[in-house]
Amino acid sequence: MITNVRQILNHEAVSAASGALGTGGSATTYASPSWTWGGEPSFVVMTKLGAAVTGTTPGLIVALQGSTDGAAFATIGSAGASLSTAISQAVLITTANLTSAFVALSSSIPPFTHTYTLRVLITAGNVDNVAPDVSVDVVAFNS
Repeated sequence: MITNVRQILNHEAVSAASGALGTGGSATTYASPSWTWGGEPSFVVMTKLGAAVTGTTPGLIVALQGSTDGAAFATIGSAGASLSTAISQAVLITTANLTSAFVALSSSIPPFTHTYTLRVLITAGNVDNVAPDVSVDVVAFNS
């Protein structure tokens, strides 16, 4: 059952050439605003490029990241493959991925003894990359 759908980008341009791409970003990364993890056991990170990425070593890598303090983030599970053409990709994040990311910091998940935050990080292949049409959604579900 789907429990939560979070739209990160909706047919938006992502340009590494413009400098920092978003909150927590750098010259080659876009970091979405973070949100509190509600304890959902699984996620699917869906990415769609409506047009090819241009630039030197064109490509975007999308990853779900987690944090115990809201400042330092680490990728949960595996990041998706580098996308450079008009294509769609779905990456499954499982309970095992979430538990291994957070277990060292809390011995009981759930019940929650700590607030964990999530975000999506998009990394471009080079500072001159431009992706004119990017959509990213994170779907949480009970497996």
